[in-house]
Amino acid sequence: METRASPFIVGLFTLGTLFAAIAFTYWYSRFGEGGPEQTYRVIFADEVTGLGVGAPVLFNGIKVGSVEDMNLAPDDPTQIVAKVTVSASTPVRVDTRAQIQSQGFTGVPFIQLISGRPDAPELTQAWGGDGDPIIYADASTVQSIIDRAQSLMTKLDTAVTRVDDILAGNQAGINNSIRNIEKFSAALAERSDAIGSFMDDAAAVARRLNSLGEKLEGLSTSLQERLDVISPDSVRETVENVKTFTAGLADNTDELKAFIHDASAAAKQLAAIADKIDPTAIETSVKNIESFTSSLGGREEQIGKFFDDAAAVAAQFRETAGRIDGIVSGFSESKGGSLITEVTAAAKSFRKLSDQLSGKGLRNLESLVNDGRRTLATIDRVMSSIERNPSRFLTGSSQVRESSGNRR
Repeated sequence: METRASPFIVGLFTLGTLFAAIAFTYWYSRFGEGGPEQTYRVIFADEVTGLGVGAPVLFNGIKVGSVEDMNLAPDDPTQIVAKVTVSASTPVRVDTRAQIQSQGFTGVPFIQLISGRPDAPELTQAWGGDGDPIIYADASTVQSIIDRAQSLMTKLDTAVTRVDDILAGNQAGINNSIRNIEKFSAALAERSDAIGSFMDDAAAVARRLNSLGEKLEGLSTSLQERLDVISPDSVRETVENVKTFTAGLADNTDELKAFIHDASAAAKQLAAIADKIDPTAIETSVKNIESFTSSLGGREEQIGKFFDDAAAVAAQFRETAGRIDGIVSGFSESKGGSLITEVTAAAKSFRKLSDQLSGKGLRNLESLVNDGRRTLATIDRVMSSIERNPSRFLTGSSQVRESSGNRR
């Protein structure tokens, strides 16, 4: 005879096992993760979308507790107070911060506790206020990303709207610009050979520049070699001379200032004189000089003849002076003292004049020749009178007519 189990007993055993498992799970979740626990209040200033009671609390990525309660702050409705329970062994310090994070971009949110300095005091020991210690939360990374994305999308939408408005208002100009670009590209295509030639020329210029660079490098090397040959003592001596010169300038600052002042005054005077000069008068003078030199150039034969006549006149002066000296010597012991003296002086003057004419002093030569001719005519008349009647000069008679020829 086969023994059968009672269904009631089987069901009762099953229910007992189920309740035992549930009790163990509850006990393990409450007391099996580390013994004593500590409660904190986490203050959020931003939204906590998705965060609810039972959400895990992690410390540097390790689960240490869970969210027990969430309410609005009684004194500030913009803030949210989340009551969390964590293991008492969790090193929560005064600089520990809280932040809402999520597992992936769309995962379940949780509270992440971020540790501070290891040497900072523990929050439970430093807390002196009422109620549970408070941990202030930073802005959520996900929320910051969402907020920034929304702001970026808003700005992008505004920019797209402005671009669309600009394009709509300048459609004709944009079309013209596109046509001009097409024409320009077509012109470039038609002149591809010229562009290729230009590129070849540019390459040739680049090669020449490269060659020039090599020459400059050689020049710099040669210059460096010459500089190396220069004796440092010579350079030092030159520097000392420059120092001495500059020191002398510094010692004579007053004289330099006076010189510069005088030079400035002279420059101002020259500028004033230049301002008073009439450019028209200068131009006229230059034209007159040019005309005079042209006239001289066209009368070379006449000028040569003029100098020949001047030489002949000088010779006549010398001859006449010799004759006068002979007459004066013949009558040196006579009584015609005043006349002889006058004739002697005239002879000396004529000789001096002839010496000047035979030299380089030919200024105003044309006028001098004319005066000389008149003087020669007068002397000839005097000599003719003396030859006709010499006795008048011996007796000192005043009836002899005196010559009044020009003297120089």
